[in-house]
Amino acid sequence: MDLDSEKHSKRRKTKVEDDPQTTGMELLPREIAHDILSRLPITSLVQFKCVCRAWRALLQDPQLVNLYLTFSTLVTDQPCLILHCDFPIRNNLYFVDFAAHEEEKEKVKTIRAPFSSVMPEFEVVGSCNGLLCLSDSLYNDSLFIYNPFTGRYKELPKSFQYPDQEVVFGFGFNARTKEYKVIRIVYYRNRHGGYPRSRRAIYSLSEVQVLTLGCPEWRSLGKVSYRLVRRASGALVNGRLHWISRPCRNKPARRLVSFRPDRRAIPRSPETGLRWPE
Repeated sequence: MDLDSEKHSKRRKTKVEDDPQTTGMELLPREIAHDILSRLPITSLVQFKCVCRAWRALLQDPQLVNLYLTFSTLVTDQPCLILHCDFPIRNNLYFVDFAAHEEEKEKVKTIRAPFSSVMPEFEVVGSCNGLLCLSDSLYNDSLFIYNPFTGRYKELPKSFQYPDQEVVFGFGFNARTKEYKVIRIVYYRNRHGGYPRSRRAIYSLSEVQVLTLGCPEWRSLGKVSYRLVRRASGALVNGRLHWISRPCRNKPARRLVSFRPDRRAIPRSPETGLRWPE
């Protein structure tokens, strides 16, 4: 029995060595391979996935993704940034690698969005765990979740559109349920009522819409009683999305407004009573 097992082991070893598609990484225990890969710079991982299908599948393992995100928060000597620029003509994303070696000439690389033909003009709603949430800056009717390093993207379901609206976005992650959520705060006007003559549009009505990635439709959380700055996307800090409120006649002071993505209802008043400096 031992002799048969030894022969089988030798045949398996010979088969592995003769296979040109097999590399040493496949022979390592998965836990060790994950630990090695989690310490590599993101640019090395992008090159790593192009070697073979087995390595590409290894990089898509959710356990490796979680380990990499955990390790990256502890390491500060491999910083990188993704910048968004919409000048002079078309929007572009740029990857800046501060960990690149001095002899490398290209420290800034252009990222070509694969959906630029469908949505040529976009805004960055937010970023979380290496994912970008992008919205159509012209019509506010399209949303994409995009991984700039793998090139994979997903268009999100359309939400209800009001004829005359102003939208504030947020993109967050619920660490407890491991779910990504997109917040859409819509301010709109009553289509049946008369509009007062003013240079600035007044949106008196509101609705908060939330989409959990993987769900087919948006969920309404009701309305909000405060206005948020339109151009500032929600900042995700300690599991909460934060916005700056817009001053109005009955609430002249700016406030820092926070919202937890795992909430099933929007708070009627700011959860934090912090006043923004005048």
